[in-house]
Amino acid sequence: MTNDSQIHDGLPATALRRPLGRFNWLIPEPFREARWLNRLEQPGQLLLPPAEPLKQATARRREVVRVRFDDETIGDVVVKHFTSRGFVETIKWSWRVSPACRAFHLARQVAALGFFTATPIAAGERRVCGLLRESFLLTRFIAGATPLHLVNAHCSDRRRRIGVVRGLAKLYAMMHDTGFFHHDPSQANFLVVPQPDGRDVIALIDLDGLRQRREMNLHAAARDLRRLLLRGRIPRRERAWFIVTYARSRKVAVDARQLVRLIGRMPAQASFPHCALNEESLPKATGSSSTQTSSNFTTT
Repeated sequence: MTNDSQIHDGLPATALRRPLGRFNWLIPEPFREARWLNRLEQPGQLLLPPAEPLKQATARRREVVRVRFDDETIGDVVVKHFTSRGFVETIKWSWRVSPACRAFHLARQVAALGFFTATPIAAGERRVCGLLRESFLLTRFIAGATPLHLVNAHCSDRRRRIGVVRGLAKLYAMMHDTGFFHHDPSQANFLVVPQPDGRDVIALIDLDGLRQRREMNLHAAARDLRRLLLRGRIPRRERAWFIVTYARSRKVAVDARQLVRLIGRMPAQASFPHCALNEESLPKATGSSSTQTSSNFTTT
């Protein structure tokens, strides 16, 4: 199994390598004697009923299911199945760590840095004559969580919406402070997890799009934020809350107006079929910085 030293640094505990059936697996040391390990000899069986499909496999999307393990210490597990999308990808991943193992190491790394993400349980890959044929990633299922796009589509509580968008801004500030950016900021890649005190915490999932660079300067951060604001379908008024919160949450304070100039003009959204509230009902950003930020996000 291939190694990637860059994303091993600073990892908690130890991940053991263990062959099971035709697969080579990475197992966190606390699970080395777990009863459910025998199910990893034929991981394809985990995808069959009674597994609950979370995402159906398509030409551009991996198969993802929810499985119940007979182990109270694990509970429900999310199983993600990676297969090659073509000859070029087969060759590419055959010279690199498999996507499942990369996500496994990356999840352990970001968890060690304090991010909220699904706990990795195991990652396995099957190679034939050195060519990667398939890989599997197992993570804990986060109970009570809702994908961000569903919260945006159904939540009409304006106070909660402000909390969620500010939580997303703080998450991005933390990502950029630690050198990460997100190449695939779909709202489906973030979970909103309610807490006992009534707050919501944003969890990172599907880490395929997460990348790390040595220097995350303000221009690079602005490009990353623009990608999120365009793809994340954040309405105009909530963009203002997002930018102001992000600017104030960075370790080194960022001027919100300068950040808006670097992000550039954003399209004004006239209708919000994906949003539970229309533009008139959305929370208004308050304060001089917020007002200036909101106006800069509107097209002329």
